[in-house]
Amino acid sequence: MGIFCTLSLLLAVSALTSGFSNYRDRLPNGRAVPHPCKPNYLWHGVGHENALGGGVRNAFGLDFLRLGATWSVELCQLDSDGDGMTNGEELGDSQCTWTPGTLPPRISGITHPGICDPWEDAKCIGHNTWVQCDVSSFQCDALENEEVQNITFRFSPTSVPNTETNYFCMTFDLPDDDVYHLVANQPYIDNEQVMHHVILYGCDSDGETPPSIPTPKPCGMEAGGGCNSIIGLWAVGFAGACLNNKTGFKFGRGHFTRVKMEFHWNNPELKDDYVDSSGMTLYYTKNLRPTSAATLMVGQTFIEIAPLQPAVEVTGACKADCTRMLFTKPLYIIDSINHMHYLGIKQKVELYRNGSLVTHITNEDAYSYDSPVVNQHDPPIMVLPGDEIRTTCTFNSATRSATTYYGDGTSNEMCFAFMTVYPSDALPKTKSCIARQDKDICELYLGGGGGGSQPTCDLTKFSNMSDPDISRMWTAAYKDCTPFGACRPGCQQLWDQLKQDSCFQGNDLEALKDGFLLSKEGTYFLAAVSTCWPRTDCPKCQRCPEITNPNANNDNIVGDGGAGSLLPELVSMVTMLAVSLLYNRL
Repeated sequence: MGIFCTLSLLLAVSALTSGFSNYRDRLPNGRAVPHPCKPNYLWHGVGHENALGGGVRNAFGLDFLRLGATWSVELCQLDSDGDGMTNGEELGDSQCTWTPGTLPPRISGITHPGICDPWEDAKCIGHNTWVQCDVSSFQCDALENEEVQNITFRFSPTSVPNTETNYFCMTFDLPDDDVYHLVANQPYIDNEQVMHHVILYGCDSDGETPPSIPTPKPCGMEAGGGCNSIIGLWAVGFAGACLNNKTGFKFGRGHFTRVKMEFHWNNPELKDDYVDSSGMTLYYTKNLRPTSAATLMVGQTFIEIAPLQPAVEVTGACKADCTRMLFTKPLYIIDSINHMHYLGIKQKVELYRNGSLVTHITNEDAYSYDSPVVNQHDPPIMVLPGDEIRTTCTFNSATRSATTYYGDGTSNEMCFAFMTVYPSDALPKTKSCIARQDKDICELYLGGGGGGSQPTCDLTKFSNMSDPDISRMWTAAYKDCTPFGACRPGCQQLWDQLKQDSCFQGNDLEALKDGFLLSKEGTYFLAAVSTCWPRTDCPKCQRCPEITNPNANNDNIVGDGGAGSLLPELVSMVTMLAVSLLYNRL
């Protein structure tokens, strides 16, 4: 995401779609109708032949319009597409009792009321000829240049676990005989039933090549292990990615020579017979472009969406003090893309200078997870040190019966934007500026943001896995500590060593906690090491508050510095209970 310039797949969301997208809220599960022949896609324009809405209506859309554009018993009991199931049965309201603003009786097993189903059934042959099941071919001018070379990296055939959300990683070595620019990439999707997205990270050597992962291995959704630079991505709805002719991602001699490819397999049916060997083709040239690119990530990691809400707004800011700290000089945005999951309905990224709005970097009033829109900026948008980048996401939870939080799974939510920027050396410290609640990454992790006590150490050192001491620290936490468990002797030894470091004392420890909580790996580390932190017995507290908000940081559960001060945060990352398997590096 955020590295794309031209994609033939991009579909302009029409004004009609924007104007009448609320019609989906007049139908039970109207925002959760699946595409009949594209796994992991939704059909947003339920009453139209166009999956995004607008234009010619399908059989269900005609009935919906004829009956007053509202959900009624008559519309519910019809079989608009003639497949033997009523519209209510297909949309999860077989008894025709649903009313807008309430949860449908059934929210799983939904089918399309305007398309004959099952797709392969004999009775449906000839009924669905208008349905488009193909993904448009990839178009990129750079591929026509005979100097452009290509290489394809694929996972070896791997069994997909029978769990809903799975992240697996594998590394590959790039050509290192010369200096190259990566200018495009194209996905190779082997099993579209489970493929959700692919992220390609460049592994920054810093004098030492990061460790190899020769076969697919469970991992987390984030950079790490020395591989921190996003240089490629595929997600549902993309045909490929193509940079403009002014920039490219540099690799090869004197630069990174290894990449880590991360898969997200989405297996909500919990099947145990899926196998996948997907990958990505990279296009590169030694005819270097004028500048080198980087990917900048912005957004918010604190998300709490109550059920049955038509619009919940979440905002994250990369503040002026933070861009002044992160950016060494002006940088230029050449393209940008929003990223939420299926509850996302609107998203915008705004650029402010001296408190005034300069421009919208993105502005989608009708966001579609299945049909991502790449915003191309020509001329590029200039961002100065001291500018503020503000991301705002709006979610609709009408189909949810429980609160939705931030997380890796498709059923969780995210609020990010990714931007291709140049020159790459304008971002020497970090290539993300995400927020947690009202604090940005500088305040949480880098000791910036102006005012307040500043950390006396460089907290970023804990992500440098090439440092032997840091590597031993992480290894010991995984080996000798049990998250949420008792303080083991080996873990106590680790904590006795760590607490001598100023980063694990006073205000620095608070900054460290906030920074680590931005990632799964960091959250796991805190859940492990905090088992040996000093505790205050609860009877000494004036009151033992209930844990009602897994995103909240209630520091009164136990005494200052105690492991319990992290408990609400850690509960929101309950998947950490399984991370001992997912992150087994030993």
